[in-house]
Amino acid sequence: MKQIRRILATGLAALLTLTTLASCGGGDETSSGGGTQSGGGAMAEQGELLVHRENPVDVKMSLPMENIRGMFYANERIYVWGTGQEQNESTLTVEDFVLTDTEAHSLSYKLPQSGDFSSVTVDADGNVYASVNLWNWDAGEGMDPELFMEEMEGEEITEEEAPAEEEAPAEEEAPAEEEAPTEEEAPAEEEAPAEDEPLSPESTMEPYGPAEPMGEGPTQKLISIDKEGNLRWEQELKSEMSSPDAWSEYLLTCTRTGTGDVLLVSGGGKIASYDMEDGAKIKDLHKFAEEYAMLNAVTLKDGSAVVYGYDNDVVRLRYDQEKGDLSASFELPQEAGVWNMQPGAAHDFYMEMNNSVYACDIGDTELEKVVSFSDSDMIFDYIRTILGMEEGVLVLYDAGAESYSGFGGGYMSMGDGSNMVLSLLTKVPAEEIADREIITLGTTWLSTPVTRGVVKFNKENTKYKIRIIDYSAYSNENNWNGDTEQLNNDIVSGNMPDMVSLQMMMPVENYYAKGVFRPLDELIASDPELSQTEFLDNILDAFRYRGNLYTVVPSFSAQCVAIRKDIADSLDSWTVKDVENLVEEGDFEWRTLFGYSFPREMLVQSVVMEAGRQFVDMENHTCNFNSDAFKQLLEFSAHFPSQEEWEKEINNMDWSAMETAYRSGKALLNNAVLNDFNYYKELRYVTFGKPIEMIGFPLGEKGAGNMIYADMQLAMSAETPHTEACWEFMRGYLLPEYQESLQYGFPVTVDALEKQAEKALKPQTYKDENGEEHIAETITMIGGEEIKIPQTTKEDTDFVMNFLKTLKDTARYDEQLLNIISEETAPYFKGQKSVEEVMEIIQNRAQMYINEQS
Repeated sequence: MKQIRRILATGLAALLTLTTLASCGGGDETSSGGGTQSGGGAMAEQGELLVHRENPVDVKMSLPMENIRGMFYANERIYVWGTGQEQNESTLTVEDFVLTDTEAHSLSYKLPQSGDFSSVTVDADGNVYASVNLWNWDAGEGMDPELFMEEMEGEEITEEEAPAEEEAPAEEEAPAEEEAPTEEEAPAEEEAPAEDEPLSPESTMEPYGPAEPMGEGPTQKLISIDKEGNLRWEQELKSEMSSPDAWSEYLLTCTRTGTGDVLLVSGGGKIASYDMEDGAKIKDLHKFAEEYAMLNAVTLKDGSAVVYGYDNDVVRLRYDQEKGDLSASFELPQEAGVWNMQPGAAHDFYMEMNNSVYACDIGDTELEKVVSFSDSDMIFDYIRTILGMEEGVLVLYDAGAESYSGFGGGYMSMGDGSNMVLSLLTKVPAEEIADREIITLGTTWLSTPVTRGVVKFNKENTKYKIRIIDYSAYSNENNWNGDTEQLNNDIVSGNMPDMVSLQMMMPVENYYAKGVFRPLDELIASDPELSQTEFLDNILDAFRYRGNLYTVVPSFSAQCVAIRKDIADSLDSWTVKDVENLVEEGDFEWRTLFGYSFPREMLVQSVVMEAGRQFVDMENHTCNFNSDAFKQLLEFSAHFPSQEEWEKEINNMDWSAMETAYRSGKALLNNAVLNDFNYYKELRYVTFGKPIEMIGFPLGEKGAGNMIYADMQLAMSAETPHTEACWEFMRGYLLPEYQESLQYGFPVTVDALEKQAEKALKPQTYKDENGEEHIAETITMIGGEEIKIPQTTKEDTDFVMNFLKTLKDTARYDEQLLNIISEETAPYFKGQKSVEEVMEIIQNRAQMYINEQS
């Protein structure tokens, strides 16, 4: 399932995934400075401005910032721990300090053999406890990493031999799912989610490991070190805490209790207690349903220990000091997750999410927002860890992640960890906050360009300050649409924000019809700079409603279906019959027509979203589900497996064969997101290895279903009293400074797009050890074959430019409409009703629903 997430992250499933992230935003605010706001809705949750000041922590530590893996508070001191690796030796370093002192106390402990530290805690006397994996290298089954390094030292890897920075490893190099080491190799803070769970916001890649077992797997120990770095004791964990498969064992964490007499250790789906004096096991405390239950154990501010995580469902258990067991559960606010909670000093838990830091104590029913990065005009692209204290919130973040200027270009760089900064964020008193008039921007998903744009505006404007109102707090596992519902409530009650960052799941066309947003054409026409700017008219026209443009769309991507050009040129039409002929005459198979299998239900919903205007016309309140195009879609989808069949066969897919399916002629269509000139080259030269055409879905005409996906949309309230200020902010995304800074997506101005194409034509270069510049080569491996990706040509950029100018449709998401389609197509797929019967039912139900919306 881990590999499935990676492969389905593009194509049809990608669109569905994107829609689950989309929503809206809102609230109204007319106060200035740090005063209270009027109105209900989101404003009641937001409270006063939470403006903080950043104060870099100037403490002398021997541990490099980039090596810090954890941070916690104990004994009225701040502890940070991290590891270093030199050849075959791992060293644990623990630093502790107070904010009023510039010197840190440091201890280090070097493992006697190759290994890794999983988690660390301390007791009241400052003794350190750590869980350790010691690797048992077997010359017959795996190579000692020290010998491996010695061999590699004699080889010079040229730049053209190294994979491109963003390039994923070839499939055949990835471990088989059952062979990959799981949680034991990842630290608790960076733990990968369970297979059936979505990746957490902090997750950036799949777990990885050796393709084949290397020896017998790790020996797992608990060790204790005194304050001088001397080993007090070590205790090997016995088999009762391990699973039969040693590679799947992982020690999540150890923690102390308030009395300082017990370590809580988890592994193999179990929790056990251990004596802190000698490491001897005391007793088993709890066994979870899942062997690989996602668990963590921490010490709270009062010294008590808790266990939390996910074991088919959320688990929260508290260690009972008197009984010596985990019999008591505890409650947290519904919005509190299980992956990003970190213990603190002023509150039991802190969590960083939605561009803010929230806190809560056990028993609380609501989260308390304690830091707002947007209120503070701060940008933190990549936060490694936080620690909440009475003095403020300590934040360890990568300053190098902010790697581009202006608005930030629209893509979040994660940085490389080499510019880590430890800062204390302290609250600025309300009386010290500059008195500016507040305008609000509502959103449910804080994208990087929105955040950077707000910060830029606030730093440059002395009269106005934009405050982001985040509606995502209204969504939870019981109501994922809570954010949209709250925005709708605020609109109806007249409590709408001045601006809204629109998302695909919002009923935007309903908003347009009801006059919620202000048309922008007049503002653009009267703008001294924008009135002279040449835009990609087909892109802007696609977002018009009844001739009016209501949103600023700074950049876009293209969701497209690619096919080999020689096949496309041989076709006079593009219907299901054409596909059937290609399957019958070639080596294509229906289940892997797109290179991988996916359920027919997903295909129908994805195409309806991508080619939505072919079936639904919200401007004229009509639908067209009794059309030949929809019939083609249903007949096309019927060739694919059901959801139940797909779930059974997905684990048996040949992923390595899938990698070469297009080059070998086994796969026909590739559903891809085209967001820059380089990705076109990957499709053309790597995926297919031949010229391609963007043919779209077989709905009767070539190009149907190739659609525009807005990377961001901003709309202005028709009732805002701050039209001038809102437009000053929104227009910035259409000016050259932003348009030419894009790192992700295509700009909407012709000049910026042409410059982006010119930049793509310039070959990447590097300097050798003598300072001489060379053209860099990009080489990748696919199916064991080395593929050299050529330099971008004018033919490549012209293809992309011409294709982008053909786009005319946008994605639209309507959950109720998709539910109607899902319900009524089921009998057809089961052979219970004819395609004509199903089409007529869907047409009638859909038309009735659309009429209700008008």
